[in-house]
Amino acid sequence: MNTHSLRPETVKFLEELGTYAKKELQHANILGMLIDHARQADRWPAMEEISFYAKFITKAHDLMFRIGRDGEGYDKISAEFEKSATTVQSRLKELVSSMPQDRRTNFEETFLNLDQGSLTRLMGLLNDLAWVKNWMVDGREIP
Repeated sequence: MNTHSLRPETVKFLEELGTYAKKELQHANILGMLIDHARQADRWPAMEEISFYAKFITKAHDLMFRIGRDGEGYDKISAEFEKSATTVQSRLKELVSSMPQDRRTNFEETFLNLDQGSLTRLMGLLNDLAWVKNWMVDGREIP
């Protein structure tokens, strides 16, 4: 994890979050960058909203995979998944809009392009963000 530009509190949090999740975070540095930016830009409510959607999207994705396209309720879950995915992409774009242009452009190209690679990376980031939501649900503070 390249954490040289993150606040020390964020680095410590990411380490604790990985331990809490019992796995290595897929995009820890990006998650840390989002956390630090949300704190510095006074956009923490947006971060909380994004983590809420992330948890829903990852759970819906797992459920859709488990029941399959022909499973009962698949179409409804799929529609909610798509709606939530569009919302979270929009919220992420809004959150990074006040970042320096090079960081914003890199984030958007890496996670928000509508190609398979970006969507795969976005799902990995959303999985990390879902763990942030789990952390908050457990009543833990995020520095």
